[in-house]
Amino acid sequence: RIDRGLTNEQYAEKVNAFKGKPSTFENVYGGLCIINPEVAKNMHVVKVPRTNNSRQETSRLKRLAAFYLTFDDIIASMLPQDRRENDYARRASQRMSFEELREIESVVSFLKAWFRYHSDFDIQHARPDGRPRARYCGLNLYALIKQGTIEIRYLGGTIDPVQILHWINLHHAILDKSADLLDYRFSLDYLQKASMIVNMGHKTEVFFNKLELPKETELYFRGQIEKYK
Repeated sequence: RIDRGLTNEQYAEKVNAFKGKPSTFENVYGGLCIINPEVAKNMHVVKVPRTNNSRQETSRLKRLAAFYLTFDDIIASMLPQDRRENDYARRASQRMSFEELREIESVVSFLKAWFRYHSDFDIQHARPDGRPRARYCGLNLYALIKQGTIEIRYLGGTIDPVQILHWINLHHAILDKSADLLDYRFSLDYLQKASMIVNMGHKTEVFFNKLELPKETELYFRGQIEKYK
């Protein structure tokens, strides 16, 4: 449901006009995507799959982070300049290096490195009202500690349902592809090579080729990149 700005009929009309196949909302935090333009709330769009295999969980989290470390310049190119420079949605690539990422052996050690906590106790007793600066990142993993979700802060507040669905499509694709441990294209080795690509045009093509987004969603984001060149 959209919080403000549209009647239910207008909302239904816009959603019905969306010709892509958006990812299911099963994993959307709280089962809803609520955007309030007055407070520019961000989306908790992905619920991190949990398993009994801690090694697999760690590998998936590392691959997910590696993708954002590699391609957050491409994601930034889809946004207006003022959002790219927003101090509450800073670049994920500023948080960690691939060298640090390779050293990580558990979810707790990952969070310690990401947030620069000093001990396991600090991780286990982290309080949301502490508001560490590291939470103000395009990829905010702070909610992972308590809620098992990842907050996406790249996109600013909006009441456009089509825009919201495209962004959900994008981040669900990143999550789903990163979670598939058999997909070598999302291994740390391949992503680190992609991070070294200097030509933004070539890197953009690598980005879209890896994600295999629905056609309408890919066209939407290519249009955004062209718009904000």
